[in-house]
Amino acid sequence: MKKEKEDKEQKINQLETNLSELRKLESRIDELNRENRVFKKRIEKVCREKDSLQRKTDSVEQERDELKLRIDSWIAQKYSAVNIQMYAAVNKELCEKMMAELEGMLSTQFGMKNTPINVEKHKEPPPDSTVPLIVICINASRLGTDVNQAIHNIDRSRTIAVVVLHHKEYHALPRQPSEKLLIGSDYKHIGAIVDIAYLTTKGIYPCDMNEKSLDRLVNFISSNS
Repeated sequence: MKKEKEDKEQKINQLETNLSELRKLESRIDELNRENRVFKKRIEKVCREKDSLQRKTDSVEQERDELKLRIDSWIAQKYSAVNIQMYAAVNKELCEKMMAELEGMLSTQFGMKNTPINVEKHKEPPPDSTVPLIVICINASRLGTDVNQAIHNIDRSRTIAVVVLHHKEYHALPRQPSEKLLIGSDYKHIGAIVDIAYLTTKGIYPCDMNEKSLDRLVNFISSNS
């Protein structure tokens, strides 16, 4: 009987031990489940943050690509050469000299905008083109007669500017701009009429008239290029 009793007690102790271990395991499982839920929430949060960052990255990359396109377009426009044509109908030698001076002045003006220019000088009426055309006219007699002779062989559909050259000292320059005097229908197609003062010994010299006329020419070329 004693032996049997001891066996039962031993089994009971073993069961209690097993039960205690089982409770510990259950407690550990509960703890692991809680940790798992916490980690799951963290993972979900990280995934949401990742998705948000990915959307922001995509947006930034799109803005970067659009900005690059705008910059490339701006650079291409900024550094693309502006084409200009020049033509003179009379007094070729003097007009060639004036065209060379005018080209240098325009090159300086456009150079300040980082825009190179390409000037074609023509001794004969240039062919039809969309390129802005500057016609050189020497005011040697009556203004209207001189301008009519200068533009006589130019297609009226062309966009042109007429540069009227005045061989005069500053104090003797006309007070009224040529464009105010040339108001007939023969001149309506002309995009700009400007006055340039020059002297044989000085060429195109600094004065208010020349500065304003140069600005007008730059605006004319820029608007029609």
